[in-house]
Amino acid sequence: MTVTPSAPQRFALPIGDSMVAGGGWAAVTDKYRGEPAYEVALAAADDVDDAVAAARAAAAATLPAHRRYEILMAAAQGIATARDTLVETLITEAGKPRKASVNEVRRTIETFQWSAEEAKRVGGEAMPLDGTPDGEGRYAITLRQPVGVVVAITPANSPLNLVAHKVAPAIAAGNAVVLKPPQATPVCSLILHRILAAAGLPPGYLNVLVGPEVGEALLAHPGVDFYNFTGSEGVGEHLRRTVGLRDSILELGGNSPVLVHADADIARAAAACAGKGFLAAGQACTSVQRIHVHRDVYAGFVEALRAAAERLVVGDPRDPRTDVGPMISEREADRVESWVQDALAAGATRATGGRRDGALLWPTVLENVPRSASVYCSEVFGPVVVVEPYDDLEAAIDAANSTRYGLHSAVFTASLDVAFHVIERLEAGGVVVNDASQWRTEFVPFGGVKRSGIGREGPRYAIDRMSRLKVAMFALRPPA
Repeated sequence: MTVTPSAPQRFALPIGDSMVAGGGWAAVTDKYRGEPAYEVALAAADDVDDAVAAARAAAAATLPAHRRYEILMAAAQGIATARDTLVETLITEAGKPRKASVNEVRRTIETFQWSAEEAKRVGGEAMPLDGTPDGEGRYAITLRQPVGVVVAITPANSPLNLVAHKVAPAIAAGNAVVLKPPQATPVCSLILHRILAAAGLPPGYLNVLVGPEVGEALLAHPGVDFYNFTGSEGVGEHLRRTVGLRDSILELGGNSPVLVHADADIARAAAACAGKGFLAAGQACTSVQRIHVHRDVYAGFVEALRAAAERLVVGDPRDPRTDVGPMISEREADRVESWVQDALAAGATRATGGRRDGALLWPTVLENVPRSASVYCSEVFGPVVVVEPYDDLEAAIDAANSTRYGLHSAVFTASLDVAFHVIERLEAGGVVVNDASQWRTEFVPFGGVKRSGIGREGPRYAIDRMSRLKVAMFALRPPA
């Protein structure tokens, strides 16, 4: 008997109160199996104008804070209800292992819950003005108002929670959103729209566009008030040049250093660096990339890291035992492999790893890497870490600061004095003490310095950025 394979599930694009598919359809592949899994509509030429117009109309109709809270909390519950569907979608379209996908759904629920709570706290302050003689008899208040239309442009590596970190705070602040997910992983965004609509979000508050021409059209569109972008530094720089004086949050990647001091718990440090350096196949902007280890504990640390890396299970992301799944594409895996080969040709040595099978790349630990090698000075965005010894803490900090990035970093030490000194000196938006650089939680400020970006995410901080501060000043007269 011949079995006919089922047709891929189709997703049209939500624009205002319509579902559109005027630009044709594109396949979204299963990143492990390499076969079409979904079909997603592509935006037609007029869809960008229609989406911005729908967002602008929605933003003009004020949604009160209590409704924004209720909608976001209902969406959090909707995400929990759809947990199994979202986990399978993350596994399929992003190649994310099951255990990591379950964690991403859990974090997405938290992002919506925190954003909902913050929606009730968007406010200002009262300011007496009599600190100057001219201010006697005067008073001021500040208030925050939505910016209007927010464009959210998201990457492929965390296609649910990174979308949540842009969409939920924007709605909490009272804005409407035009969301552009990547064509490689758009399905989570489209499911999230369905969940928000079911939660009561009015049409036009979230519009989703997919397609190769969408990004440039949105950057040039005069109806957009704010841009929230996560992606490469080159695209981020292009965005800043294109959008002019309009404000933005840019998260542009990293090259995370980790310092392991002589007094550190070596087993704990090695396990954390392996687990978080190779999580999601290293495709996270905060992934461990460079590990600077005090020479007194260097040999023991490298051996512990090698053993921890080799215990990780590489393979099918649907298998609950899998720790490391495929990279987002075979092309990306080939790029990372070529960077490793370039480093080896320049004198680096390999403690473990280096094997590749299609989009699967086994966790790789390199030593003796020249600082000019791409795996040292650029963002690898793959399952590769570099380890080097240090004798002097100040020299190690200088080495940690030597790249153009400054997103997340970490230090392992038993000394508060060492920890605070490193925190003060590291050029980074975040420093983790006694865990690896990839650790974060949803409500803290998240962002970088140098070429790693501008602004901060985290619901409270993103709401501040995606709202305008207005001051009202009163000249008061004594009552008659």
